[in-house]
Amino acid sequence: LEHDDMGEVTRAQVCDVLPRIQQILRDEHVDYMQEDLENLPNLMDSNHNDRISSSEFANAVLVKIDLGACMQELAFDVSLCKHMLGKMFSSMDKLLLLSSNRDRSLDMPLRRSVSSSPNSCAPTNVEP
Repeated sequence: LEHDDMGEVTRAQVCDVLPRIQQILRDEHVDYMQEDLENLPNLMDSNHNDRISSSEFANAVLVKIDLGACMQELAFDVSLCKHMLGKMFSSMDKLLLLSSNRDRSLDMPLRRSVSSSPNSCAPTNVEP
C-alpha cells in the first residue's frame, strides 16, 4: 500500500486490497469469517477519520488475533467443562442407582459398630 508522509493509508486503499488479503488467508488455510474481513477497515480506523495509521493497523491486527485466540480457548474450555460435567453426572447417577438398590436389598438398618481402632469407621450390619 502506498502511504502518505505521515505513514497513513486511506480506508479506501485498505478496502481495495481486501481481495488480496482474502486470497492470502485462503492460500495459508487460515479460517476467517467473511464479515470480519469486510469489517477490517472499520476496525482499523479507530479514530474514524477515514485514514489508517500504522499504529491503528497494528492495534487492529493484535485485537483480531487476540480475540480469535481467546474465543478459541473459551470454546475449548466450555467444551471440556461440558464433557467433565457429563461424566460427573453419569457417575452420580450410577452411585444413586447403586445406593437405592442397596437400600432396598437390606432388611436391617445400617449402623456403625464401635471398634477398638479410633480411626475405624467401617459400617457393619447390626441387628437393633
